[in-house]
Amino acid sequence: MCQEILSGNVHTCGHVSAQPGSNALLNDCFNARCRYSERHPSTCSGFECSSQCAQHMGSPILNPTDRVPYPCHSCSDAAR
Repeated sequence: MCQEILSGNVHTCGHVSAQPGSNALLNDCFNARCRYSERHPSTCSGFECSSQCAQHMGSPILNPTDRVPYPCHSCSDAAR
């Protein structure tokens, strides 16, 4: 199952948030039965694809790139 690689900031609460303007990269599983893989045949579509191929990505891989001195928005809102 393919996964997105998200780059982002690590907050003081430990959560990682995506950096504005950063594009997610793809960690390709190289499985022909995964619709997100580059090995998935372009001829596979419709019912055959939806019934036999993985239709969802796995959990994203977080790539922390910077530490910021404040909590994420969710934790900041919850503390109010």
